[in-house]
Amino acid sequence: MFDIGEVINVDTVEYLPLLYMPLPGKYNPLIIIPVENSSVKVNIELMRRPGLELFEVDEVLEKHLSNFYKFLCDELGVNYGFRVSIDSTPLHRGFTYAVVTNAIAKMLAGRLTEDVYELLNIIDSRFGIGDYVAALRLYDQVKDAYVWRYGDGVVRLGGVKARVKRVLGAVRPTHRNNVLDDTKINNILTHLVGLIIIGLYEALSEWNMSKLYDYAKLLNSLWEGTNDFEEFSEYRKLTVSGNYLYVQDVDRVLLLEVELRLQGR
Repeated sequence: MFDIGEVINVDTVEYLPLLYMPLPGKYNPLIIIPVENSSVKVNIELMRRPGLELFEVDEVLEKHLSNFYKFLCDELGVNYGFRVSIDSTPLHRGFTYAVVTNAIAKMLAGRLTEDVYELLNIIDSRFGIGDYVAALRLYDQVKDAYVWRYGDGVVRLGGVKARVKRVLGAVRPTHRNNVLDDTKINNILTHLVGLIIIGLYEALSEWNMSKLYDYAKLLNSLWEGTNDFEEFSEYRKLTVSGNYLYVQDVDRVLLLEVELRLQGR
């Protein structure tokens, strides 16, 4: 465990689940890619007195960080406090949540072991946070783009980076297509999404841009077919290149205009 008064300073490019589509009750592979023009800067201090002090944190992130801290106190008997300050404007609440809670866990446990990660995933699940956050937690180990699936290992995608040209919109979906309640359809969609992610991984590995964007368009069509994204219809028209992606975040979905790049090209 860290000493009282010690501080963890995190300054990292942001990592996002750019190629991913969640389905209820299912685990599919997802591709995490670092975004070179967005960063997260966080300071976390371990305090002797209990309590969670948050600075420059929006209401949604505050709620989830407070739930996390309450679990530590109520379920694990933690009686220390933490002062958290975010000195940047991240795109993705989920990644910021992963960075902060990773740091708190490291302060308490001394280091992030497989058992600690598993406990963090249990806490996330308790409060309805998707498996994409479990994937994001590994960013500091991999330090590169990677493919991840719950229960499987990480596959590195060396040199792949992203640049977010514009945040086109952010909505909280209020309705999902009722067809997802059909177990057979849900199973078929899960298999299809998994195949698309594998296709995206192969396209990135080969740096086959035509194949990459064909698979990305197919993934977007599934997002649009299974969610009520009427609010996004006008935003999509704003894209110059048409290269947009839906990105799952905590309590919302982001629509981002994205350029993927391979280091050295």
